[in-house]
Amino acid sequence: MNPALVPAAIVAGTALSYLAAIAIGIPWLVPILNVAPAFPFMVAALRRGQVGYAIWRMLVWAAALAVCATALSYF
Repeated sequence: MNPALVPAAIVAGTALSYLAAIAIGIPWLVPILNVAPAFPFMVAALRRGQVGYAIWRMLVWAAALAVCATALSYF
């Protein structure tokens, strides 16, 4: 995947993870579904020795979690 698209994929995947959790209706799956979009990108960066990219991707993921959870709680 193009490295420039990784943050967008992480944000979109995180938003979709909340929608999937709501559709499935099993609350304990929410953390697992939330981790799924970002984890492969972090592991890929770490395997290439790009610790800075891995940290950046996890910060993007954390921000996406915060925005999605806040928006979901608001609505």
